[in-house]
Amino acid sequence: MPNAIRFRAPLIWLLGALLAGFTLGENFSQSPVLFLVITGTLTAMLALPLTRWNRQKAGLLWSILFLTAATLISCGYYIHRQNPPPGDWRMLPPREANLVVKTERIFQKKDRFGRTTGIALIEQAPSIMKDLEGQKAYFQIKSDDTEKAPVKSEVFRLRGIIGYIGGNKESGSFDHYLNKTGTNFELRRGRILERLEEANGFYRFCQAQNDKFEAILRLGSKDENEWQNAYTAILLGKKSALTQTQKERYLASGTMHFFAISGLHVGAAAMVIYYFFLLLRLPRSVSALSGLGILFLYVQITGGSPSAMRAFIMVAVFWASSVLVRKRSPLSALILSALLVLVAEPLQLWNSGFQLSYAVVGAILLYGLPLGKKLTDIFQPFRGLPEISHTWGHWKILKSSQKLAELFAVSLSAGIMSSPLTIQYFQIFTPGAVLLNLILVPLVGLLVAGGFISLFFGLLKMTWLSAYFNHGAWLILWFLDAIIDFFQKAPGFFWPLSYRWHNTGQLTVCVLLGLMLAGHNKKWLPSGLAFCLPPVILGMVIIFSTSVIH
Repeated sequence: MPNAIRFRAPLIWLLGALLAGFTLGENFSQSPVLFLVITGTLTAMLALPLTRWNRQKAGLLWSILFLTAATLISCGYYIHRQNPPPGDWRMLPPREANLVVKTERIFQKKDRFGRTTGIALIEQAPSIMKDLEGQKAYFQIKSDDTEKAPVKSEVFRLRGIIGYIGGNKESGSFDHYLNKTGTNFELRRGRILERLEEANGFYRFCQAQNDKFEAILRLGSKDENEWQNAYTAILLGKKSALTQTQKERYLASGTMHFFAISGLHVGAAAMVIYYFFLLLRLPRSVSALSGLGILFLYVQITGGSPSAMRAFIMVAVFWASSVLVRKRSPLSALILSALLVLVAEPLQLWNSGFQLSYAVVGAILLYGLPLGKKLTDIFQPFRGLPEISHTWGHWKILKSSQKLAELFAVSLSAGIMSSPLTIQYFQIFTPGAVLLNLILVPLVGLLVAGGFISLFFGLLKMTWLSAYFNHGAWLILWFLDAIIDFFQKAPGFFWPLSYRWHNTGQLTVCVLLGLMLAGHNKKWLPSGLAFCLPPVILGMVIIFSTSVIH
């Protein structure tokens, strides 16, 4: 097996302890934080002298003590970082209030009805509602055409109807998403009374650039159309620009993730930036630092969503490792980025996007790449023909078949790992997406790269070149829609399913990741039969633990 897919990742033990501690903290949130931290620290101190003992004798005991200490401290840290809602509000009806809030995230910037949605931190509340201060609220604000839409970090006084978020807390619902981000309240029918503090200059710059980027991506057509809307949704993460029909089609086909700024978008942007600096022949450290600066600016211009920031941290860790470490380890970089994200924001663990992104990338590294290597070793169409006799056509067929095998292995690994979670959160199973993504992922990557080139020329005022690339992108989107429609009409492409037992999806992902780690550690055995285990386990879970939604 080539070095490109051999990994060492000692941090995985620390990540495992962190995940265990956060899970305990979620289920035992009333546990005393100080007791957990002190107990964990004492346990770590007990493990310290064992580092001087014989490794074979003390290794197991040291591991147990270390993992226990890390789990206890992680549990205490998770509970400490929580901001539970005031208990009385669970029983109270929504009520009108004048509040001072600071915007933390904008979901939708002023739609055609003048509504802006996002998440804000409540900084001041009336004396009878002082327990609201420090809480996060999902807001819906309506403003006139003459009023500016709120910008991230802006502080204003508003009046609206505030209430505790109850109702539908099922996995996949918007209330569930808000709850798992620490947002416990909803503020509806909001009206801005007074703007108290202007937004940070950086965020105002990002908002202005976002508007400019959208204008560039729409160059080449006077009339707004669905391809323009889909294009801006993919490049800028503006899912609100999609029509309801488009949303339903992309959700049913399992392709809605293309319209949220995530690993695919940030990865494609990183590749464009990487090759641009490669052409300039700059030192590797300068290229990495400059590239990360540009990439961070793009992420913030698109809104700085959690999925985009996760992808940026992944790229940042990997680029840093390529500069600072001689032997790069993609798995170690992935684990380190997960640790950084969770330490900064523990509630990210329960975000469906976090679970999907890290589980899928982990599956590709542990299962997809080795499977691709195995398939290319097996599939040798000209095995009996000496290499010296290979013609140009032989080489093209060989290379194309090997690339196709690798793409299939990556798509299969992503499908296996994402299926349990898509059933859990979205109640849909799309087996046809494994084949569909073979076509779509390269095309979307090409579209994103072309979009960056369009933005580059647009910023240089070469609008005719931007319009040229935009037309190419709209043509690709038309082709993508045609492919999705074709696949959706195929029988058995997607199934509406739900689990019979709670958290089955997360448990299945844990089992699959454990199996893939074990398989990778054993180099998947020479026969390759072990590669059959993950799809077999997934099939058994679907057969015995799901039911069809009618």
